[in-house]
Amino acid sequence: MGYIDPETVDSPKASWKLTKVVYNSSPGQGGWSVAEGDWEGDPCLGVRWNGDESEPGVGNPQSRGYPTWFIVPEGLEDAIRREIKFLNETQGAVSCKIWKPDEYQTGAWRVEVSVPQSSGTLVFSLPSLQNRSCHADKGYARAVDGELRGCFVDGTWLGDVYSNGIAEDENPTKIDAVRNAFIENVMRALAYYHAP
Repeated sequence: MGYIDPETVDSPKASWKLTKVVYNSSPGQGGWSVAEGDWEGDPCLGVRWNGDESEPGVGNPQSRGYPTWFIVPEGLEDAIRREIKFLNETQGAVSCKIWKPDEYQTGAWRVEVSVPQSSGTLVFSLPSLQNRSCHADKGYARAVDGELRGCFVDGTWLGDVYSNGIAEDENPTKIDAVRNAFIENVMRALAYYHAP
C-alpha cells in the first residue's frame, strides 16, 4: 500500500476517534504525523509514521494490517505540543533545493539549504539515509562530539548527496525523502537553538 494519509487512520474503531491531524511532516510522501483524538473517551495525542510509496505496508504502528496510532503517554504530551507548535510556526522558514547540475554524474546531487540569517551559527546533523551519503562543502562542516555535522554560513549550507551502493533509478530513498530529511534535521536544530 505504501503511504497512508493520516486523516484516514481510524483503527481500532472501538477505542480511537480522530479529532484532527495537527502536524504532517511530509503530506503525500511518507514522514510522520501527530493527531489529537480520543482514546476510549479521553483526549489524547497519537503519533505515527505514515509509510512510503516505495515500501509495502501501512506505516507504523499497525495492527493486523490496519494503520493505527501510538498513543502518547500523558507525561510527554506537553513536550510534543511545544515541538509541534514550533514546527507549525516555522514551517517554510527552511528552504532546501536539490538539483542535478549538468556536470554531475547520475546519482550525484547538489544541495542548498537556507534558513533566516537571524539563526546565528547553526549546526545540524546531516541526514543518515538508506543508500544515500551526504557531504558538506569545505567550510560548511563542523566536528561536534566526534561527529561531522553541517554548519550554516550566512544562513546557507552547501553540499552534495550521492546514491550510495545502488543505481540512482533503483534507489528506494527518493530525492523528496532526502529533501524532507534535511528540512527536519535543520528544523530540529532551530528548535534547539531557540529553546528557552
